[in-house]
Amino acid sequence: MENKKTIKILVAIIIILVLLFAGYFGNKQLQQKYDDKIMEGANLLFNEMINQLKENGYVQIPVGNKTLVLVQYQGS
Repeated sequence: MENKKTIKILVAIIIILVLLFAGYFGNKQLQQKYDDKIMEGANLLFNEMINQLKENGYVQIPVGNKTLVLVQYQGS
């Protein structure tokens, strides 16, 4: 009787550890995909800003109810 109870407890502990292990690696993969998409979005934004700067000579970025204007530096 005591052995069956001990076996059930050990099986439950093993199942919990397996679930934690699977969750940890599953979360790592999701985090990596999320990070990759964040970098992809940042690159798209940066490239779009560079294209606007080349075409217009400036980039307008709305910040709240104001606008930030970035212009190309004309060094001497």
